[in-house]
Amino acid sequence: MNFLVPVMMWGWIPVTIILFRKFAPQKAILISVIGGILFLPATAFDIPVILYNKETAIAISLLWGIIFSYKKSVPSFSTKPFNIPIILWCIMSPFLSILTNGLGLYNAVAAVIESSLAYGVFYVIGRIYFSDKDALRLLTTGIIVGGLIYVPLALFEVRMSPQLSNIFYGFFPHSFAQHFRYDGYRPIVFMQHGLMVAMWMSVTFTVSLWLYGTREVVTLKKIPMSVVIIFLLITTVLCKSANGWIYSMSGVFAYYYYKKTKSTLIFKLLVLAIPVYLILRVSGILPINAIIDFSASIFDAERVDSLAVRLFQEDVFSQKALENPLFGWGWMGRAWPRNMATGEDVVQMIDSLYLIAFSNYGLFGLFSLYAVLLLGPWKVMKSRTESIDAIVLGVILIFFTIDTLINGMVNSVFILTAGALSGYSDKLKLGGHTVT
Repeated sequence: MNFLVPVMMWGWIPVTIILFRKFAPQKAILISVIGGILFLPATAFDIPVILYNKETAIAISLLWGIIFSYKKSVPSFSTKPFNIPIILWCIMSPFLSILTNGLGLYNAVAAVIESSLAYGVFYVIGRIYFSDKDALRLLTTGIIVGGLIYVPLALFEVRMSPQLSNIFYGFFPHSFAQHFRYDGYRPIVFMQHGLMVAMWMSVTFTVSLWLYGTREVVTLKKIPMSVVIIFLLITTVLCKSANGWIYSMSGVFAYYYYKKTKSTLIFKLLVLAIPVYLILRVSGILPINAIIDFSASIFDAERVDSLAVRLFQEDVFSQKALENPLFGWGWMGRAWPRNMATGEDVVQMIDSLYLIAFSNYGLFGLFSLYAVLLLGPWKVMKSRTESIDAIVLGVILIFFTIDTLINGMVNSVFILTAGALSGYSDKLKLGGHTVT
């Protein structure tokens, strides 16, 4: 690592304060969050109480930006039922898990602070500042701009190999071997993994397709949206990750399905399918072989082998988690499955976010987290809203939530989106009347 790492990580705080002084709050938030996710180094400093990583750096920057913005009025955060899951996930889950495992009050408070910075700040800010139609349009536009910004950087790494983090920050954030794919390279830029970049690019492509296809947005900064869509799609394909390809194709299918039917039924079914999958996998009812056999009919052997590794992780970690099912083991060191005879780790890594949540915080934390992610999309899809922004944000949040079933990388933009849809859903009229 070089000197730019601490400069960027700690310098993001004054940068965000300046943004709040110069721009309207919504714009300042988007620049700070999206800019931070795209450009801050994928590293962390272990400081007292919290792990100071990219997400916590952005969250702390936002809090200071709001405090020092000198705006006379800040929208209130109402205590409605939609807020219960985020309180359970950020406060009750870590607190109860740490205490019931006898790990002490200090660690319990530290876990609450860390979880609140990683999730709670983004969710609450999304609810407060992005809960109306105009704010949702600003959010979708910001996501597209974020995708366009990454196009030249990702294409550079496709051609020259993933080197930008090395060039600017002096380190590579993951295994280089995992970024050589199909006789070429997949980009990582400044994110945690190439899978995270592929997810981001596929989401930006999906949002741009929906807004252009419905003629909500035809140009972006004087660039025709047709050109934007082409560049985002090409970059997504060249990311060479199955998740990006699947979500892009799903985004196209979702758009044409909605355009033809004006129905959100399939999206609601997807929302319901996620907790069903969680129940089936946690309980062991859905076996590995059934999933692998199905996947083998679609993907190449390398992708199927990668999935098989993740599913094996699910089985061994779930078995360990079920020994302490309600509140989990407190943190991953205690939750790691080990060979009873040798004391060695049974597996070397853990991938999926749901498995991390289940292992650390048990069933209480697991279902709190997925309530946070899915209640907003569920309410939007049940309504008769004509806001394309709300619907497409619901679609991409569903995609992200599905991705957490196999990957553990969290993009704070999606947590912000979850809060935004939750706040927007609170404003929907009772009885499912149209909100425009």
